[in-house]
Amino acid sequence: IAYLQDFWRADGEYCRQAATVKGKPLSPTYVKHNQGDIRLHIATYKPFVKMRLADITTGDLEKWLLWSREAHGITGNRANSALKLVKIAMAQAVRRGLIPTDPAKGIARAAEAKTEKGILTQAEAAAVCALPLDNPRRLLPVLLGLCCGMRSGEVRGLQWQDVQGGIIDIRHNWIDREGLKSPKCGSFRKVPYGAAVSACLDAVRAQARHIGGADFVLESLFNDGEPVSKNFFVKGLWAALADTGLSVEAQKRRNITPHSLR
Repeated sequence: IAYLQDFWRADGEYCRQAATVKGKPLSPTYVKHNQGDIRLHIATYKPFVKMRLADITTGDLEKWLLWSREAHGITGNRANSALKLVKIAMAQAVRRGLIPTDPAKGIARAAEAKTEKGILTQAEAAAVCALPLDNPRRLLPVLLGLCCGMRSGEVRGLQWQDVQGGIIDIRHNWIDREGLKSPKCGSFRKVPYGAAVSACLDAVRAQARHIGGADFVLESLFNDGEPVSKNFFVKGLWAALADTGLSVEAQKRRNITPHSLR
């Protein structure tokens, strides 16, 4: 446990190497999630409390994985997240000569419950584009996802300087607790926008408190210098689709989320 805790410290050797040697810093959110998994799902397994790194076997890890599902009751997705952080740390322990063989190598992932992502029909998408601009700030994130294929973080990170002459230059991604980052997977791109998005952008611009510079298109009304929250996007989607006749209950049943718009 002490090895895992030290390995996944934000200022630990592995995280520093990722940032300074590989030039690919790990997301602070990802590191924090791993630290939480260690605290909640690994350090709570009693056989690990006094077990040394050099003594752990493949069987020990498989028993822990079984315990995590049967006795600890976590989902397959959460168990696999914890297993992944263990595998990374164990592989590095072998590379550093701390242990001769990797006890986590070859351990199968737990079964995960996967729910298919729902998408809108063409008629439903057309109905969204035809909605009146009664609340353009609420509608704009939905149109940007639907008509421009923008991710939630890209919508939140969009700035006025990124919108020029019918083209949106997607070069920002907002991540809570981290701020502005590059688009996910380095997917910088320029996308055109049509009449529905154009009209909504104009309406939002007319309402904006600040225009120009690096100001967010969808700036928070509560936190200066930050965009709207994830929840703003989700509730805006629920409301927009409800206005077309698709109830929130139906949306949840079909598993329609902001990412469904892509």
